[in-house]
Amino acid sequence: MRVLALDRGNTNTLDEGTLAVVDNEIDPTTGTVKLKATFPNDDLKLWPGKFVNARLVLTTRKDATVIPSSVVQRGPQGTYAYLIKPDKTVEMRPIKVAQTEGNLALVDEGLKPGEQVVVDGQYKLQPGAHVELTTPQPSKESQPVQVRQPGQKMARSGKP
Repeated sequence: MRVLALDRGNTNTLDEGTLAVVDNEIDPTTGTVKLKATFPNDDLKLWPGKFVNARLVLTTRKDATVIPSSVVQRGPQGTYAYLIKPDKTVEMRPIKVAQTEGNLALVDEGLKPGEQVVVDGQYKLQPGAHVELTTPQPSKESQPVQVRQPGQKMARSGKP
């Protein structure tokens, strides 16, 4: 299995290695299992005593639908997102989230690439509410975006 060594901020990959050993003992105080990985360290970015975050890559999902995690709302019937329809009204769309990491959520069901969703201000909305799309502000992350696939740029559409 692939293992990534990341810097303290989980932003830069320092090296990529392989899983070497899985300890079969669970630490009762922390509930953790020890894993050991081997890294080639060709660029000499790793050295003894250096703090790194390790990420074990279990699977790679191709053509997956990814949205900002702020889009995902939770209600009595489960998770949903506010979809912006062509007439600029919103609809509550049930979605199934497979995984959330950082500020991104991987959606299994409920949204298609190209559909616009509300990123911020959902607490003010109800189904059928009219929204006004404005020009995106580069410094803000709280604007509706189009659902995207990995590798695509995220197109911002304005805010509700």
